Amino acid sequence: MTTQFIISQAFVLIAIITYILSYLTKNRKLIVTYRIIIPLAYAASYLVLAAYAAVYANIVSAVRTVVFLLFIRKEKECPLWLYLIFQVAIIVVSALTWDGLITLALILANLIDAHSVWQKEVKLYRWLSLPVSVLFGLYSFYYGSYLAFALEVVVLVVKIVSVINYYQDKKEETQKTA
Repeated sequence: MTTQFIISQAFVLIAIITYILSYLTKNRKLIVTYRIIIPLAYAASYLVLAAYAAVYANIVSAVRTVVFLLFIRKEKECPLWLYLIFQVAIIVVSALTWDGLITLALILANLIDAHSVWQKEVKLYRWLSLPVSVLFGLYSFYYGSYLAFALEVVVLVVKIVSVINYYQDKKEETQKTA
């Protein structure tokens, strides 16, 4: 194991812990705040692994999330045109650093992830996050970031539990009001 690999995995661990925390909270502002840390940690990890498409896509993701958070704090909606600019930016930076078909998994994961953070529904955020974990897991495995792959599997389980908990909470709320 090289020092570079160990450093990249340390950044992955930071990202995954933060990722899990984002799925265990119901507060949208806190979710989005966590979601700023995640892509920065992944960008650092992929920089060490020389996976440059992921570095740039994660930087765009972090900037996008900061912008979304600013709108949330002002209790305003992020305009569709701005959301679309970030979606196009993901496609462009990924295309400019194209590294084969695996880049499509990165692009699709980022587009779905951006939509999940942009829209307001926590329920939809949790559902959309499921394929994102699968796609990021595949990308991580391809680049040899096996800890990131393994942790994406763990995160996928956490996400599934959060979806189940969401519906159980809604069922209990419905029963209390009935």
